[in-house]
Amino acid sequence: MMQAELTMRSIDRRTALAAWLTVERAAYAGLVSLALGLRAYGLGWQPLGPAEAAQALPAWAAVQGQTFTLTGTSPLLVTLQRLLFTPFGATDALARWWPALLGGLAPLLFYFLRDRLTRGGALLAALLWAISPLAVFTGRLGLGYGLAPPLALAVLAGIATATRGRGDAGTRGQGDAETRGRGEDHPVTKRQPSPSDAQHRRHLVMAAVSLGLLLTAGPGAYTVLLIGLAAALVWRGALPRLWAAVQTERRRLLLGLLAPLLLAATFFLNAPAGLAATADLLGQWFRGLAPAAGEFGAWDVLRRLLLGEPLLIGFAVAGWVTTVRRRDRFGTFAALAAGLALLAPLIGRGRHPADLGLVVLALTLSAGPAMAHVLRRAYLTWRDEGWRGELDAWLLVALTLALLAAAAICLPSAVTPANNANWRQLYATVGIVTAVLAAALWVVYGVWGSWSTVTRALPLAPLLFGLAWGVSQVSGLNYDRGAWRQAAILAETPASGLGELQAALGELSALQGGAAREIRVDLVLPTAPGDPLAPTLRWALRDFMALRVTASVPADLAPIVITAAEDQPVLSDRYTGAEFSILQRWTPEALGDLNARLRWVLYREAKTAAEGRSVVLWVDRTKQ
Repeated sequence: MMQAELTMRSIDRRTALAAWLTVERAAYAGLVSLALGLRAYGLGWQPLGPAEAAQALPAWAAVQGQTFTLTGTSPLLVTLQRLLFTPFGATDALARWWPALLGGLAPLLFYFLRDRLTRGGALLAALLWAISPLAVFTGRLGLGYGLAPPLALAVLAGIATATRGRGDAGTRGQGDAETRGRGEDHPVTKRQPSPSDAQHRRHLVMAAVSLGLLLTAGPGAYTVLLIGLAAALVWRGALPRLWAAVQTERRRLLLGLLAPLLLAATFFLNAPAGLAATADLLGQWFRGLAPAAGEFGAWDVLRRLLLGEPLLIGFAVAGWVTTVRRRDRFGTFAALAAGLALLAPLIGRGRHPADLGLVVLALTLSAGPAMAHVLRRAYLTWRDEGWRGELDAWLLVALTLALLAAAAICLPSAVTPANNANWRQLYATVGIVTAVLAAALWVVYGVWGSWSTVTRALPLAPLLFGLAWGVSQVSGLNYDRGAWRQAAILAETPASGLGELQAALGELSALQGGAAREIRVDLVLPTAPGDPLAPTLRWALRDFMALRVTASVPADLAPIVITAAEDQPVLSDRYTGAEFSILQRWTPEALGDLNARLRWVLYREAKTAAEGRSVVLWVDRTKQ
């Protein structure tokens, strides 16, 4: 009897698992694997940049028992980095691990927005986030910018799920608007079952915890709060019910908000200075909004968005048009969120390309349902709207993509000076002809074939071409660091000489006969607020136990001295120096003619050399 009971329980567990693991949930699991893979692959290939090094140094100093300051850092990321640095040591990959992890897990949160975006829309929004070039880039930076979008999405998912089924028809998403507009109960757009009161409470607590962590992540948290005010304006009718739910659980929600904020800001109450750094994030946000010249111009940020996310922008605009036509409140909120998220990095001196992570997140909320609508028309047969099995439509799309690919190859070659005049003329002819044919093909087929097929199939051409462009951007921005390649998201990045400097110091340590990295090193850098060279070198030399950082040349010089190349300090004749390029600065403004700009846009090739920032490694010959 006991054996039979155990057998039945085992069968019940397997049956329950099989019922729970639907195709939809398996798809989300696949998207999480894809997102994590894109963000974690080669995470430590490149050295930390100046801003990343400045962020990681306090965490490393705290682990070493040294004094540190949290000014200008993300208190949450410092706490998370300390959790990894303590058992595993400080490495470039571990300094970037937490933004990559949270960004990779974010597709799961779109699952809770199915009632607002439709099932297909939420799944495609998760896909767009997983493969977004800018989202992947932001998630691979060891900065607080990468923590804000996943935490903001967690807040949105918690509130959206907690308010589902509370009787406010005005809060229904695009799927409901579409269903009501067509008078159908489509299986893709069918509303999800309303959560129970216990689930409402859990999701509200999840939103409170996420908000508490978000407030310690970085200045972008206050952009999210500004977007929250826009949401309150959109859903004014739902505010009384939401406020009543908050009042019912106010103690748990207050604890869920304050406890994570306090623990994350202070490393579990061990670093009280984290509270001051957290409070200063609001001041940083306001200072960043002040109109003034900064490290990046407004056009630098906007250009990066236009080049990196044309697919996302195109479908988001289509989603906004649908929102206006159907008067969808969630779509209106998504459009407002995208506008406010983009406004912050454009108007003030604190603008940074990594701020675009929040913009990408807002755009996915509009682009996902729009893309789902296109694919639904393309692949489903529903009241004669689909065209699956129509060979002509497939051929139209395939030929268009082939012609556009040929044009993309030929047109840049037509303006390349390395090609002779005959080849340039041939490339120009082929490029122009293929581009014209790609457009004329649809008109010809519409006249002699079917305009209905053209209408249904045409959106797939930019969709597939945009996906191919996005894949190339993901590779170019995050993995491809070949010769003459310039991603131009961050203006100042580590140069190849940084690795050469570390290798040279390792060899000099071996020549001293002692253990590795035990040699005395003096790093002489005059104090200059905001100088990117100092954090980069301090992070690169963090493992040298006898490192001394000074603002001027000390009287008792170490056998090895490192100085900025432009300082030209007066040292003893015993010292011989070698120069190493540590940082390089390159912007698209360095490009010359149209040919150079076109090749950079398409292939990121730039023949103009970057401006270098170098140091001199001085070695005492008498000590070798």
